[in-house]
Amino acid sequence: DFGAFVEFMPGKDGLLHISEISWDRLDNMEASGLKEGDTVRVKLIEIDKKTGKFRLSMRALAPKPEGYVEREARPRGQRREGGPRREGGGRREGGRREGGPRRERRDHHED
Repeated sequence: DFGAFVEFMPGKDGLLHISEISWDRLDNMEASGLKEGDTVRVKLIEIDKKTGKFRLSMRALAPKPEGYVEREARPRGQRREGGPRREGGGRREGGRREGGPRRERRDHHED
C-alpha cells in the first residue's frame, strides 16, 4: 500500500502517497477510507522535472493538528536502533543460470 493515483485534471493523474492523505499515520490504504471512484480534493505539491510525474497531497489542504510534532528525519542510509545487522545480504545464489537454448512458452487454452 503506497497510495493512490488520482486524476486531478482531465487526462492528468498523479500519485497521492499514503503519507500525504492525512496528518495521522496510516498503516494501509484501507485505513484511509478511500475507495476507487471517490472524489477528493488534492494539491499539486511537486512535478518531477526528470519524469514529469505529479505528486499530490490531501494533507497539504488540511490544517496541521494542534500539538502535531514532525517526526525527525533520519539521514539517508542510517539504520534504526534495534540490533545487529543480519547476515546474508546481497545477491542470493539460486539455481544455475547458464546459457543455452530457450524453451518456447506456449499458453494452452481449453475450450
